[in-house]
Formats: sequence, C-alpha cells, structure tokens
Amino acid sequence: MYCKECLSDWGIADQRGENRYLLKLQSFKMMNLRTEKKNSYKKWLDVSYEIPEIGADERQKET
Repeated sequence: MYCKECLSDWGIADQRGENRYLLKLQSFKMMNLRTEKKNSYKKWLDVSYEIPEIGADERQKET
C-alpha cells in the first residue's frame, strides 16, 4: 500500500481470501490526544497504549 500523493510505503495489502491490511508502523506518527505529543515507533510492541483490533465483523461493515 502506498500514499497516492507522496508514495510513502504504508504496508501490505493481502487480497487472498479475507482482505487484510498490515500497516508499516514506521510510516506513521502517533499522537497522544491529551498532551498532543507526537511519537514514532519501530515496532508495534513499543507502542505504549492499546490499539483495538479490528475484527471480521467490523471489516464486513465497511465493504
């Protein structure tokens, strides 16, 4: 997956069976909404807050 405007690498789109999107964390900045501090991470394990998983039910609602 790439940004159409700047061609940044966002990750991988797997089109086999279920549509799955694996985001490349290094391509994104995370912002704490309370402090407005921006952070960048190399690994998903380094993220200091919980990111909810999108289940199959939620993916089907979007299509």
